[in-house]
Amino acid sequence: MTAPTELRFPEFVWIWNRINTHSTPAHHLRIARWLGHAWERGETRLLLMCFRGAGKSTVVGLYCAWLLSRQPDLRLIVLSAEQGLATRMVRNVRQVIRRHPFCRHLHPRHGGEWAADRFTVNRPGTSRDPSMIARGMEANITGSRADVVICDDVEVPGNSDTAAKRAELRERLGEIAFVLVPGGQMLFIGTPHTPDTIYATEPRPGRETPFLAGFNRLVIPLLDPDGRSAWPERFTPQRIAELRARVGPRAFAAQMQLEPQPPQDIRLDPTALVPYDDELALHAANQGLRLLLGGQTLVSASAFWDPAFGVSWPFFPWTSICRRTPEDGCFRDAETRDPGAG
Repeated sequence: MTAPTELRFPEFVWIWNRINTHSTPAHHLRIARWLGHAWERGETRLLLMCFRGAGKSTVVGLYCAWLLSRQPDLRLIVLSAEQGLATRMVRNVRQVIRRHPFCRHLHPRHGGEWAADRFTVNRPGTSRDPSMIARGMEANITGSRADVVICDDVEVPGNSDTAAKRAELRERLGEIAFVLVPGGQMLFIGTPHTPDTIYATEPRPGRETPFLAGFNRLVIPLLDPDGRSAWPERFTPQRIAELRARVGPRAFAAQMQLEPQPPQDIRLDPTALVPYDDELALHAANQGLRLLLGGQTLVSASAFWDPAFGVSWPFFPWTSICRRTPEDGCFRDAETRDPGAG
């Protein structure tokens, strides 16, 4: 049983977007071409790294539907850090199969298995494994068999913030080798959340090789070396500047530029501190306090004092003020001393 007409994956994606009156971003076509060629060449180890919000899981979901349209007897497993994330991809694939014109031959005809986290398409023969199933990293996959395993965001802050958790994650991912049939395809998609990420290209101290050594990689950061946006229609220069200011340079580099940040870089950089010459002004109104510096409202303030100075001022003798500025995205500190405190 095959699709009525052989269709390349980029065309499959374009048709789906056309049905939903969506455009097809250039980086989605790039991902589609890469995945389609990899399948046709028989490549079995793939890693897709793309900036947050790029829609990579959407394209991979379409890839799963495309594979089933070509070979309905395939068995796919989606692994994610959480069950809910994996279920979302399976649910999206099920919707594609329902509505895509090149997936009509996959619709179950006799009320088969069609749940949100697992479904079985109309396929030749029988198998105890569903066509597609969702599993979280904590679930037991022993005994399952799959022709394709999709590892969608298996590394998250919650399972990679300590060495012990990272070791456990690698151990669990090692179980995939016992689930995947010989010649099966393993596809990782995600972004790095730690310098010792499973997606690293270079071995970390104490490791002989990177965890995904030998994988064919496609890496798409938000900004290319010339500063051009990979998705200019959605990530305009203004939105990129706002995002960088909101999340900070470290998170932006890791999640949008796919550059793991060394832990030593989290220390305070004294050169980023900017002193202010303006006087502090405290206003009380509407049963609340408002602290101003240079006419601008401060978001937060911290204070400390030395008892040797005494307390003769409404503020503590030394006050440290912090505020976030949208133009540079950093925190600025200012200190002021009570002139009458001695």
